[in-house]
Amino acid sequence: MESNRIIDLIKYSKDSRLLALHDLIVSTKKIYIFGAGQCAQNTVSLLKEYGISVIGFCVDSAYFKEDTFIDGLKVFNADSLVSNENEFVIGFENRKRALELRDSLAEKGVKVCYFEDLFCFRQMDYKFFIDNVLSYQNAYDLLEDELSKEIFVAHINSRISGDYSEISKYDSKLKYGYDYSLLDLSNSEVFVDCGAFDGDTFLELLDYTSGSYNKYIAFEPDEKNADKLRQITSDYSNIEVIPKGVGDTNEIKKFYNDGSLYSNFVDSGLWGDKTRRDIYEDKESYISVPVCRMDDTIIGDKITTIKMDIEGSELDALKGATEIIKRDHPKLAVCIYHKSEDLFSCILYINYIVGNGVYKYFIRHHSDNITETVLYAIPV
Repeated sequence: MESNRIIDLIKYSKDSRLLALHDLIVSTKKIYIFGAGQCAQNTVSLLKEYGISVIGFCVDSAYFKEDTFIDGLKVFNADSLVSNENEFVIGFENRKRALELRDSLAEKGVKVCYFEDLFCFRQMDYKFFIDNVLSYQNAYDLLEDELSKEIFVAHINSRISGDYSEISKYDSKLKYGYDYSLLDLSNSEVFVDCGAFDGDTFLELLDYTSGSYNKYIAFEPDEKNADKLRQITSDYSNIEVIPKGVGDTNEIKKFYNDGSLYSNFVDSGLWGDKTRRDIYEDKESYISVPVCRMDDTIIGDKITTIKMDIEGSELDALKGATEIIKRDHPKLAVCIYHKSEDLFSCILYINYIVGNGVYKYFIRHHSDNITETVLYAIPV
């Protein structure tokens, strides 16, 4: 990059999603949500906040069933609605499919609105960047290679603009969810999996190491996911499934428990505003779960690798594992995309507790949207 000053590398822009919302507010057309899953329902909730009324959902004919309603809104066959008299908002998460649909309908003169990612909507703007520019600069200066710095800049620019074409160029397109070659996994790992979900990372670990490891310790507070995890690992030895969340305290916390990738603590600040709380307000999936500090829970094991994908609680988990990190210098793979500040706060905290020269820091990106940006801290 021509400049090492982060302020020179970040572009001022208005969030394209706000401009799209304005167009929907003033539109006189009937508005339908393309899709009928959780993302589509979240989209309806967001639009309601701005006084935008939705007629209903629509799906491809292959998925259409007569007389289907979701939260009082009818699900229509999309084929019967494609007309320039109607307007569509894409309400599903597959970016490639969404862009294809948007472009194909646009060729027919049909207006389509696509919010790149409701997950990050209203989390960050240029003012947030300016308010935290010193922290961003300090984090940027710690990065080891040019690719990490490019991803760092692209992630910020994409969050500010709402256009993910810049960050999507860095999709690693790996076979696995993480860069295990960068982590240099061996066949003697004591692997701690924070946010173990249903065992997807465990299966990748087995595949990458040809089934050889020392111990696998999994933290998963979602009871549905934990049950799946126990089933998957039941035939293997040296497995410890801990049905708890991880944080910087030992306490009971309120948890949204839906058995999906997005199960999270209510106070995680995951969406950066009240939208997610409003969406889940009427659901019956809140439970109380124990949260623990890893320093108080993992006793007697020398940890070699810690992976964290815990929906915005990564910094708290790092704080709760401070002594393990200082003592064992484990390799770290930490998701840093859930909250805007994660991009700088996680790397700065790790470096603060261990000091300079202990870790080399890399960032890699593993999706075609804003998600799956991962910090890798590799001991020197």
